[in-house]
Formats: sequence, structure tokens, C-alpha cells
Amino acid sequence: MSSIIVKKQHVFPSRSIKRFCAEGGSVEVFRKASGKRFLAKPNNTVFWVNRVWDQSTEKSFGKRIEDEFQSVTEKILQRGCYEIPKDQHRVITRFLALWKYRAALDSEERLVNEASKLTSTVTELNEKNHLDELHVHYVDESGTFPARNIRGFELRGQVMMYERSYDNLNWCLVNSPHRDLIVPDTPEDDLFIPITPSMCLLTGQPVHELSLDQSIDANTRSFIKSKDIIFGRTVAEYA
Repeated sequence: MSSIIVKKQHVFPSRSIKRFCAEGGSVEVFRKASGKRFLAKPNNTVFWVNRVWDQSTEKSFGKRIEDEFQSVTEKILQRGCYEIPKDQHRVITRFLALWKYRAALDSEERLVNEASKLTSTVTELNEKNHLDELHVHYVDESGTFPARNIRGFELRGQVMMYERSYDNLNWCLVNSPHRDLIVPDTPEDDLFIPITPSMCLLTGQPVHELSLDQSIDANTRSFIKSKDIIFGRTVAEYA
């Protein structure tokens, strides 16, 4: 059996990026290192990594979390209600954890200690892909476990631990009427998720809208904590 392996793995979902697109279907991106500002569609290479975690973590574990979050987000936006039903809070927390730990994963290969003298068990590409689909670890022809399998295992564990540690978070929908919000490439430790240029999800005491100063502060924090890029409907003031 062969499977369609997803190699282009989004850190922040393409469906979420689309909500920040202008009429032409693109967002503005600012790359901090080069100071370059450019337009990009949600499928642009700047938004994805090349098969950093394994197939099952992408198509099963991660997709389920993304789908639940997108469903909740659509309901919230359609309802336009600032209070979020209790059963949806953990869905949002779980997504924040997924975004946080995806962004934190490195892409360096991690080799198994040579002293372990592992013997190759799988050499055929189709068999590797099938085992990836099943989330089965194997030793390849180099005598190592594929690093993406290890990273996938780590990602699952980190997300589940985060959810258990923060299972009482209360989220609210907050409007940003005075300044468009930008999106960082990592949430780091902030309990803040921009979902449209004018709306975000926040924890804590419910408020209906951010003041101009609060929106500026949110964007400044997003800029500072980003490792590589920020994006939004417009990022001109940060270029």
C-alpha cells in the first residue's frame, strides 16, 4: 500500500492565513532578517516546512486539531458573539499548543548513537511511506530512526502536556477596530491568537475590543517574538 505523503507542512494553517488575505488572495509578509516586504499566497513556501514531522502527526493528529479549531473559529465569526461556549475553550487551547510546538521544532537531523548498532529494517520507499502513515517507527538503511518520526512523537507529547497544564483557560473573542492585527510566526508563551485582521482570541477577563494602544502593543509583541516573518493584510509600518 502506498500513501500520498504530505511534504509541505504548514506551521500556521493555510485556512487561517486566508482570513488575512486581501482581495487578490495574498497577504503581506515581512522578513525580519532581510527587511524585505512581499506579497504571498497561503501556499507560499514561507509558510511551510518540508516534512519536519511524520505523516501521521500531520494527517491525523494535527489535522484533527486544525479541523476542530477551524470549525470553532467559523462558528465564532458567524455568531459574532464575544462569549465562547465552554466546550470550545479546550479546542482553542489545543490549537495554540499545536501552533506553539510546531514553530519550536527544529529541522536538524538527529542521529541514533552509533554504539546502538541498529540494523536496518526498512529500505523500500513505499514501505517507509506506509509505515509513516501508520505512525510506526522503523530503522532505515542508515541505521537510524527518521528524525521526523521522533519530532512527531515529541510534538504529540508536548501538545497533550500543554493541554493538561492549561485545561482551565477561558477564551474570549476580542475586536481590534483601531488597527489591523499582524500574525507572528510563533505564539511563544502569549495566550493570543489573531484570527482576522480585526479579531483575535484572548484569555482572561472578557473585553469586547482592544484600544488603539492595546492593538499597537499586540502587534509590537508579535513583531518582537517572531523568529523570521510576520504577516497580515498590511505590514508596511514594520518594513
